[in-house]
Amino acid sequence: MKGVEKKISLMDFTIALALIITGVIIKDSAGLFFIFTGLLYSLYQILFYFGVIDLSITEITEKILGDQDSFDPVSKMGAIAYLLALSFILIYYNLRITLDQVIFLGIFVTLLVRKTGKFLSDWTPFALLIFAYDAMRGIADDLGSTVCYQGLISAEKALFLGHLPTRWLQENFFHPGIINGYDVLAVNLYFLHFTPAVLFAVFLWMKDRNLFIKFRDCMILVSYAALITFLLFPSAPPWLAQEKGYISGIDRILSEINQENAFIPKGLPSIYILVNSNPVAAIPSLHAAYPSILFLFAVRWSRKALPLILLPLSVGLSSVYLGEHYIIDILIGFIYAILAYLIIEKLHKNSTQS
Repeated sequence: MKGVEKKISLMDFTIALALIITGVIIKDSAGLFFIFTGLLYSLYQILFYFGVIDLSITEITEKILGDQDSFDPVSKMGAIAYLLALSFILIYYNLRITLDQVIFLGIFVTLLVRKTGKFLSDWTPFALLIFAYDAMRGIADDLGSTVCYQGLISAEKALFLGHLPTRWLQENFFHPGIINGYDVLAVNLYFLHFTPAVLFAVFLWMKDRNLFIKFRDCMILVSYAALITFLLFPSAPPWLAQEKGYISGIDRILSEINQENAFIPKGLPSIYILVNSNPVAAIPSLHAAYPSILFLFAVRWSRKALPLILLPLSVGLSSVYLGEHYIIDILIGFIYAILAYLIIEKLHKNSTQS
């Protein structure tokens, strides 16, 4: 049979399943759209596998959009001008964008350089799976598992000789009703856990597609490993433990700083309004894991990137100061990032050898 040698990749299967589960979670008409898309995607992959359809979705996308092999000078200049203008707008208006918006904005620049087909085939799985992860993360606290409060507090005190670093930091630096410059800096650093990783992914995609694929897969793996942990071991951050009466002397600084502050980054409307947050997803800290993955791949790209170690460290410290994480959450986030990096490297190595 013609299609016997064709395979449905794990990525294709995961995308279809994630879309369907996301639709079930979101419900309403938007949820039906995701379910329908997931089923349609599954059907297409099955038909492709059995030879009824000869071209994969990636091949069709690239044929329709007609990617070219090289960049001509005019398209390069247009792409650079576009990215500079976009960067200026984001910085001037102090905006932060989500991954779905990166895909949308990226289409315009890839149209200029005639690489849209490759861009969509490489980035759409990333966007879909991260969005599906966020949707599933939002229900992790609704499944009835016992939330860990005291266990984390005890572990943190055992690690720091009876002290809670979050409490010590806030007692010495935070003054309720007074917004200091380092408070604003901490909030901005806290929001830098994901956006730099996406921007670095764009850089890798343009410079080294193979390394980009590994980086993308590593981000996806650590996200879903975290999701499983959230489901099995929901854990509360310091601010929530304070609210529930397990500890005292801790403020949730994020809620006390005026979100209209001109120095706090603002988000644009996004499909992420369909996703509910999960307050008991402290372990592992993805605010530590995502910047750590960026650091690992950046150093792999160039040893000159070693100073980027400051990114996961500063984001982690800010998370602790703001009352969003214990240090033990941060350390576990680092461990998840390293393990995901090693696993993806091993999987890709085995895939190349086979």
